[in-house]
Amino acid sequence: MLEQGPSKNNNLMEWEKIWAINKRIIDPMCPRINAVTKKIRLVLGNGPSPAELSSTQSNPLNPAMGMRPLWISKNIILDREDAGTLEVGEKVTLKNWGNFRLEKKSEDLLEG
Repeated sequence: MLEQGPSKNNNLMEWEKIWAINKRIIDPMCPRINAVTKKIRLVLGNGPSPAELSSTQSNPLNPAMGMRPLWISKNIILDREDAGTLEVGEKVTLKNWGNFRLEKKSEDLLEG
């Protein structure tokens, strides 16, 4: 409301503008978290086994927020919707993790 000023008139605001305002205000003070709703397993041929505990920044824009744990393993859980966009042979970057090339793709498993 402050962006457009107080008024009794209806105002249609584009979602892009609302997202940009939220990003500018909220993003620097919120930790980054991940969620998976429908999972699929990715098995990395050269991933560490057993799993190793590492850490990454809670919010790269605000290092004062500290660190959060990051487990590194050859088994990774991805969201099925995201995995559906991947093609065999494609090079993929997992943020705070690294790169892999997708070698096999089936209904329940990805291999890279």
